[in-house]
Amino acid sequence: MKDWKEKFPQDNRYFEVKKGILYNGDVLEVLRTFPDESVNCIVTSPPYWRQRDYSIEDQIGQESSLESYLEKLLNVTKELWRVLKRNGIMFWNHGDCYPDKSLALQNYRLLLRMVDEQGWCLRNVVIWYKPNAKPESVTDRFYNTYEPVFMLVKRKKIERNGKVLWGKCEDYWCDLDAVRLPHSPSTEKRVQYLTTAFGGDDRNSLGSFGKGLQSGAKAKKVELNPLGRNPGDVWFIPTQGFSARKLGLKDVDHFAVFPEALVNRILLFACPLEICKKCGTPRERIVSKNYVPTRPSLFTGTGKSGTDDDLNKSLHRRDISKYRMKIEYYAKGWTDCGCGAGFEPGIVLDPFMGSGTTAVVAEKLGRRWVGIELNPDYCEIIKRRVLLEETLF
Repeated sequence: MKDWKEKFPQDNRYFEVKKGILYNGDVLEVLRTFPDESVNCIVTSPPYWRQRDYSIEDQIGQESSLESYLEKLLNVTKELWRVLKRNGIMFWNHGDCYPDKSLALQNYRLLLRMVDEQGWCLRNVVIWYKPNAKPESVTDRFYNTYEPVFMLVKRKKIERNGKVLWGKCEDYWCDLDAVRLPHSPSTEKRVQYLTTAFGGDDRNSLGSFGKGLQSGAKAKKVELNPLGRNPGDVWFIPTQGFSARKLGLKDVDHFAVFPEALVNRILLFACPLEICKKCGTPRERIVSKNYVPTRPSLFTGTGKSGTDDDLNKSLHRRDISKYRMKIEYYAKGWTDCGCGAGFEPGIVLDPFMGSGTTAVVAEKLGRRWVGIELNPDYCEIIKRRVLLEETLF
């Protein structure tokens, strides 16, 4: 089989860097040369409108009007929809600004048009909370401590009578188990007790099994996933500084840098470690669960819930097993599409690569990557960082 890099154009903008490909050029021009459905995941942050001037010709972000800025980005997101696989995910980090003291809503204006006009499906708005956010000197509002990261997938494209309609979201690949976090001690303690609609813990009589039923509320036991909890949509991830001087580049710096922890979580969740070399199907975890009894005596009739004068005996005998059992999860392996062609890592694309954090994290996690960057000085930063495997933070 041909090397995967051969499906991407190899012109004077093209550089091979370890597992990835880097393009130095205009994002829209480069994207238009990519084949359809060629990447598994997109992680990026576009230049924000009227925020930073990178002093380079044809840059996005310094347009005279917000409308012009949005039109440029919509041309880019249209191409990103085309190159993303049907089962792929895009994470789009996009902040805002305050022209004339009012939020421009540049991000949400863009997202609304992406959803309404281009066939994107907005699945999540993740709040990237920065506990070490740089204070602002404003005195008439609260300073900003977070940025939104939008999780988007593709809708099914339907053509009828020459018109394009957008159907339901495509079935997309993700691996939530790879990014689960430990349960808090308070949660682990709380779920030891049955709960009702009125709540339930050791201090609430309505939360006990018998009392809960007698009150008319249905009792149940909450089952925690032993692999950990869902991280939720608020991520506490500090910002990280960057200095290109550690790479020997004295006159080059980048002031809008992804923290590695942010990209690491996204890639583990959204970019498959292995896909079929023939059909491109990502492998999925096969996780099974076993119910393990923790109090076998409950089935003997000697415990309180098994006595003959217990009015809820039949209910107890029917349901007590799942209430008094723990669940053990174990990984059985990974799915196999059956092609027999072997597997290779998924591909992540960053069309506004900046300082190259997406590439650095992809290398560490064993994923392939494609990056596009307009500024040649930043391209040099990316190449050196990846080759030296430096975090520089």
